[in-house]
Amino acid sequence: MVKTDDEFYRIPLTSGEALGVLAALRALKEFLTENDSTIVSEIDPGILDSAAERVASELPEFTQDRAERLANGLLQALRNAGSLADVFGDTLNAGGSDTGEPPFPIGRTRRLLEDALEQNQPAEIEYFVTSRNEWTTRCVDVVEVRAIDGTWYLSGQCRLRNDYRQFRLDHIRAVRILDDEGRGRGPDLFDDEPGAEKGSGEQSGAFDRREHRVRRQQRRR
Repeated sequence: MVKTDDEFYRIPLTSGEALGVLAALRALKEFLTENDSTIVSEIDPGILDSAAERVASELPEFTQDRAERLANGLLQALRNAGSLADVFGDTLNAGGSDTGEPPFPIGRTRRLLEDALEQNQPAEIEYFVTSRNEWTTRCVDVVEVRAIDGTWYLSGQCRLRNDYRQFRLDHIRAVRILDDEGRGRGPDLFDDEPGAEKGSGEQSGAFDRREHRVRRQQRRR
């Protein structure tokens, strides 16, 4: 797995995807170093270099030469494209928050939450509460991940609110599967308010996800 200081951003990649990411990071780092990279305030060559080394440390040794050749090809393509302004266009110094705001892509979020449900493990999420215009971190005992009228939701017991809640997946910025002791478990690198709506509130004390899921299924019959 990609080893990061921020546990939220462990990213599952196939070996081919990791190879492409490594090559792109190295090529962009060299391109910015050759140019006046200070005009791209959001991108620091040192950060790109650090990220490249982290990915490289997880790749087999025999892929390193291939990654280097691919990076050289990408670097040449960037050089041929012209200056930084030609390559990045209006994105230079465009400003904006690096945290972003919803809606977010839900593919990876859905996959991780379904993994947590299957493994009967809690998940920690970074969730944007629209009504308060703020980010919150929630630990949720996952009961259900499903689409309602075309919108995907996570349903489960929110430990922060001690109540059953529903969260829109496209308001979730990051997911971390936890073990029984609340420690993060990142996926393997090569694995080939409105927002949160209040639930029934009938749960108290220890929360049994399986029992709650059975009751919900019975009510829908």
